[in-house]
Amino acid sequence: MNEIKDNVFLERLDKILVRNKISTFRRVRRLLQTHCLEVNGQQIFDTGFMASPEHDTFTLDKKPLDLFCEKYIVMNKRAGTLCTKKSESIPTVYDDLNKNEFNEEEFQKLHSVGRLDMDTEGLLILTTNGDFSYRLTDPKFHVNKTYFVELKNECNEEKQMEYKNNFQKGIFIPQEKNESAFVSKPAFLEWKTKNSCLLTISEGKFHQVKRMFCAQKNTVTYLKRVSTGTLELDKNLFPGEYRNLTDAELLNLTGENFNATRA
Repeated sequence: MNEIKDNVFLERLDKILVRNKISTFRRVRRLLQTHCLEVNGQQIFDTGFMASPEHDTFTLDKKPLDLFCEKYIVMNKRAGTLCTKKSESIPTVYDDLNKNEFNEEEFQKLHSVGRLDMDTEGLLILTTNGDFSYRLTDPKFHVNKTYFVELKNECNEEKQMEYKNNFQKGIFIPQEKNESAFVSKPAFLEWKTKNSCLLTISEGKFHQVKRMFCAQKNTVTYLKRVSTGTLELDKNLFPGEYRNLTDAELLNLTGENFNATRA
């Protein structure tokens, strides 16, 4: 269970120690009984003690512990960039980062939580924490992603209702390249104009949004992710800009049953 105290994101001590390979879940209790582990000068015996690797000082037998603090970044991805670190000719989202803000280990571990196509804009989360990525991208956790979509063909009210009903039931998506065909999970559509809408999905298959509208015999001309779970795209971020997630945003995203450290 995570919590916020004095605007600081806290997590269980055993999670911190295991993540930093100082102990295992089975051995944490024994570690605290046989060694002197202190947080801010206070010896801790409770594996569930809540602390912050970023804001608190940790020592083990009076020796400082250098704990790795995970990175959690939200970016307004600009069109024309790839969500990959290596590209010979096309800019990547990592080119928009200030490399001086990361040490070598942090930048090596940094990755995007899911991917957006090169021509897609909007909310992109970057992190060093693989468990955090899994928690947000695996369909079994049902984390919604909402996209603003513009379409080539306008839709009258009857057509809009047809799209809405089909998406809510789930539709068959044909195979594309090496990606298998599948039936989409229920999705929710909110029309804004005759050719623009908000689409909310809980999975992230290859080119899924574009393929869903293609199955309805329409074409996506503009695509922008505007939210992931509880996190909405920061309107103060221009394309290519980014910032760290706040402690409150991180807690809301992960929920009480997931633990993560931040920097």
